[in-house]
Amino acid sequence: MTDAQLLELMARYRLACEQWLQRLPQDADARTELGFALNSQGSIALRRADWAQAAQSFQAALALKQALLAAQPQDVSLKDAVASSQTWLGLLARLQGEPHRALELLDAAHVTL
Repeated sequence: MTDAQLLELMARYRLACEQWLQRLPQDADARTELGFALNSQGSIALRRADWAQAAQSFQAALALKQALLAAQPQDVSLKDAVASSQTWLGLLARLQGEPHRALELLDAAHVTL
């Protein structure tokens, strides 16, 4: 599968998640799934070296996941989800030549877990 095909599939996945969330704005599962869709888009952008899109997707995913975790601070799967987004952002920072920022993000992921 080409990157263009992956991007199209992820865009459709994200749109479906956004529509789900619009219909059920308080649904934690809809928010979680949108976070996964955003993270997936970020990983594809990272693979394509589209740093700006990757950062935007990972940061949006992280914000959603952190809000969910704030409401359910003992939820282990949400902790894993937050740590995953922090790890992706750390990898992105490393690839962009920001080693200190990368370490901050990776440390944050460790603390989250």
